Amino acid sequence: MTEPTSRSPSRGAAHDLEVGEVQQSERSFLLADRHTSSLDEEAAISISRAHSRTPPTKPKASLQVAHDTPPSSQQGSDQGKRLKGLGLAGIATVFQAIMSVCAKILGHSGVPVFEILLVRGIMVLSISYMKAVTATQHTFPYALGKRKWLLVLRGCLGFGAVSSLYWSLQYLPLSDALVLTFLSPLLVAALAPAFNKELPSLIVVVAMVISLGGVAMIAKPSFLFGGKGINKLGLVLALMQAAFGACARIVVRDLRRTETTDIIMVYSGTMHCICAIVACITVPGSVVILQHTWQVVTLLLTGSCAYGAQVTLTAALRLVEASPATAMSYLTVVWGLILGYFFFSEVPGLWELLGAAVVCSTTMLLGWDENRQHNKQQQQHQLQLEGSESEDEQDEREAVTRP
Repeated sequence: MTEPTSRSPSRGAAHDLEVGEVQQSERSFLLADRHTSSLDEEAAISISRAHSRTPPTKPKASLQVAHDTPPSSQQGSDQGKRLKGLGLAGIATVFQAIMSVCAKILGHSGVPVFEILLVRGIMVLSISYMKAVTATQHTFPYALGKRKWLLVLRGCLGFGAVSSLYWSLQYLPLSDALVLTFLSPLLVAALAPAFNKELPSLIVVVAMVISLGGVAMIAKPSFLFGGKGINKLGLVLALMQAAFGACARIVVRDLRRTETTDIIMVYSGTMHCICAIVACITVPGSVVILQHTWQVVTLLLTGSCAYGAQVTLTAALRLVEASPATAMSYLTVVWGLILGYFFFSEVPGLWELLGAAVVCSTTMLLGWDENRQHNKQQQQHQLQLEGSESEDEQDEREAVTRP
């Protein structure tokens, strides 16, 4: 029986040595793998911390566009918009003067004022309604009004202002009636602080006192100038127009916070038509059948010019500041003097011209003061924005340097 061969001591020691070396190499590989993975984790953590400390970069596309645009071309574009806005404001005064001439001609030819107002309201409402439907994509834009009672009030005040103007044109010279409409901005400046429970500024008080002197020059009351003076009923109606117009402007200022221009115009045209219909029904002789074709054409021209004046003035205010646009509105007085002379043989006297100059000057002074205050508020707002931006940049720098 053969005995199993026993392993020699030299071979056993060599084998144990090889096994030990293999185990040692495996152990070192595992340690190295763990060390590598721990380094990777630390690197990922450090990278994420670095990203979290890095401030978010702000887009600079607008700055690059501004730098890329040549200053001369940008100034030319602004100048072109300004000239276009002033041109539109001038065209609005032409529309207003033609509308007033047409209303005066129709009144003298026997067409009742309320019938003129009814046709004007229907035309303005039709165009405004189609424009509102197109702009809002809503077939019944009345539902979009948020403060309907205030919109109705604005429409009634607008009707009162237009009807008072048309009635005053039947008793006053064209230029005098148009000059007295410039009392409306002065009344706005005087009445607006009362709604805010504030006192009017000194410039407003001075402008009101001076403008009353201008109105006295136009009215020429007998106890000051002697003689007959202008028609007192026409003067009262012109002052009513200024009061209604001022209240309507104050309401519109409040409506702009919640309503769009299209909605305001739709409600205004609707109330204009409703009030005209009620007046035509209740006042005898307010509707007549037109006998001549030129009366129909003049009546349609009155409504078209009324809407044209509103559209062009609104477009002008989008391109130019309110103060230059108001200055351009004084052209209405010039057109009134020219058209009144050619159509009605009205020659203004020296006192009427001086009164018109005084009223227009005080209105211009008030517009300049409002524009100055508006620019001052914009500068303060810009400084506040720049201060907040610098604080944000400082916080970002501190976040970057913070360990």
